[in-house]
Amino acid sequence: MLPCLKPAPSTNNHISISSPTSQGYSADNTPTSSVPLSPTVNLSREFTLAVKTNSYNEIRKTFDQIANTEQVEFHEETQLLDKVLKPGPARILEAISLTRRTSLTHLIAAYFEHTEQTSRLCLLLYNSIHLARLLYTPIHNLLEDLKEYSLSDSQCKIAYNVFLQFDSHLENPFISPNSRSFDDIRRCFLQLREKLDRRLKKSKSKSARPALCFVAGSTWARSKRDRARKAQLEAAAKGVYVIRNDVDTIDRLVARLHAGVENDRLLVRMGVERGVDRYPIEEILKQLRRNRAGFLKQLVDLEEHLFLCFAAVNRSRSILLQEISASH
Repeated sequence: MLPCLKPAPSTNNHISISSPTSQGYSADNTPTSSVPLSPTVNLSREFTLAVKTNSYNEIRKTFDQIANTEQVEFHEETQLLDKVLKPGPARILEAISLTRRTSLTHLIAAYFEHTEQTSRLCLLLYNSIHLARLLYTPIHNLLEDLKEYSLSDSQCKIAYNVFLQFDSHLENPFISPNSRSFDDIRRCFLQLREKLDRRLKKSKSKSARPALCFVAGSTWARSKRDRARKAQLEAAAKGVYVIRNDVDTIDRLVARLHAGVENDRLLVRMGVERGVDRYPIEEILKQLRRNRAGFLKQLVDLEEHLFLCFAAVNRSRSILLQEISASH
């Protein structure tokens, strides 16, 4: 693992599976224009288009198939990563081993490492969604059963027991905003992007002096090799831009969900501390009911953006691998 990137923290190395555009690439895995996106871009339309791409649908289908066909509830992270990350680490390692070791090779290897770690973080967050749904199921079932706000003594006892169950979970299923998981990934991608940009400027500077190259005896083969290197640099740089944007979006969604869970935990804790008291229980249930729709929508939003990030990672890795293979 590269020094600048630490593994995402997790108390469990298993991933629970439950069945439930990134800009920069087209649906057929080809890079789009490298011109920066307009600030007036219709994000809602872009997101709608992104979730209709083949790569997004393939990722979602993969998770659904695992949930529907596997007999065990928990999966080793590495086993699940093999199913989701395409091309996988073994394929990448094989391709890089056939390439002459240069500073460019190091940058390309770093890119594949960072995208793999991004996928690992996404797997962790997908598991967080599953855990959050399990955590909230008793409360949401209670809200479905108790349509009226005026509760009987027996209903208050039922609600109180549900509060106790919810309060017994000490950990928030989502990463804290104070966690360094997202910051580490962003920092690694930023450092890599700066190095890629410097190499690209140097490459463009060379290509701008064709006459000098011929005077110096540069061959057609060298020119072809320079073009291949430039194509790899551009593919990696574009991938960094796209995936960093996805990571930023996911970070914001996770922060909102973490805050939502913490807010509900405070509400429920108040109910537990007051005991089987009808009025606070009724008021807490009213607030939980108001929070419910927004929370469930945020879970779906995060899930969709995780699938988009998986798809973006796979597209970018495939494109870069194609450029490497073409240079051999």
